[in-house]
Amino acid sequence: MNSNPTQEPPTLPSAAKPESANNSLGDEAEQFRLLVENVEDYALFLMDADRKIVTWNIGAERILGYSQEEIVGESGLVIFTPEDIANGEAEHEIESAAREGRAKDERWHLRKDRSRFWASGILTALRDDAGDLRGYCKILRDFTERRKSEEALQAAYQKEKRISDTLQRALLLPVKEDAFHGVSVASLYAAAWEEALIGGDFFDAFMMSDHHLVLVVGDASGKGLEAAVRTSQVKDVMRAFFRSPEGVDATKTLARLNDYLCESKRLDNLREEGFVALALVLFDTATGIASFATAGAEPPVILRADGTTEIIPVGGIPLGVLPGQEYEAKTLSLARGDMIVIVTDGITEARRGDQFLEYQGMLDLARKAFPSGEVGTVARAILEGAYAFTGGSLQDDACLLLTRVN
Repeated sequence: MNSNPTQEPPTLPSAAKPESANNSLGDEAEQFRLLVENVEDYALFLMDADRKIVTWNIGAERILGYSQEEIVGESGLVIFTPEDIANGEAEHEIESAAREGRAKDERWHLRKDRSRFWASGILTALRDDAGDLRGYCKILRDFTERRKSEEALQAAYQKEKRISDTLQRALLLPVKEDAFHGVSVASLYAAAWEEALIGGDFFDAFMMSDHHLVLVVGDASGKGLEAAVRTSQVKDVMRAFFRSPEGVDATKTLARLNDYLCESKRLDNLREEGFVALALVLFDTATGIASFATAGAEPPVILRADGTTEIIPVGGIPLGVLPGQEYEAKTLSLARGDMIVIVTDGITEARRGDQFLEYQGMLDLARKAFPSGEVGTVARAILEGAYAFTGGSLQDDACLLLTRVN
């Protein structure tokens, strides 16, 4: 410890004394030169009007592999791929910069070792005060890893889409009109966008006994493989439940299916809040008695042969949200010529501006086509009418299942 309190601290050697920023870095031009030369993440270089490289920063050396000594004086086209030179892309970029002031590019480039890398860059034309072209400034950054990540994501998306498309097509095989004794059936499915992930809309029609026909239209939340898997699960489990000894009761089967989905999410530790909206009709082909039940879905409607319409106002929350739910059913008699119409909200929520087709619009389309008596004709009229209302595109996938008593 210093025992002399009056002794001053030692002075720094003159070489170590701090100087002002202006004195150490010089003028603005020098500062800019140092900045450009020492940027490592970007390749920056200048070309003269003849496209010869005149400057080359450390970032260009790191990214492209050439040292300044070996690249200065060479053509700036050296970084372009042979095919881009052959098809005129390199010349087009330079001409665009000369004409418009600058040109952007995002393409493959060549390193010294002839390996390729994906870069995003900009070429700027340099002009003097008289407007004469003096040269070009090229700035680019290596985005190869980002490009690889994007390609990997796209490949994964395409793989999932192929799987979900295949699975969904298997789940949406059209029901033959004469598949079941005593009734005629028509089914339609339309995706909102061809390039979109497959949605969760689905239908099913199957016999649970010799004279009990089950009609189902559902909408599983989500899109892609997740929705397709949930759809497959619901269809398989529902068939198993309906064909069990307790399956004759529509409401009990819905309750069992709801509890099954809730328990599956818990046991499988699924974090997403997936659910299934579903409309169900259990029709006795021998007696003409039909039981209607829904779980968060659009209500079925009966188009009577005498021209009247009957909407079935039964409801319940979607399946897979809360366990222990009870569902209601309404039982009605159907006569020859009566038609059951079940659709998903992709039809009723067809949109034109701020207007929706809504349930009433769907009914109007169905009633207009109903006198034909053909389920296929009515189904197509509803779907085509929804498309016409929107101007040619739906905002959500649409699914229809129509059944006429013969």
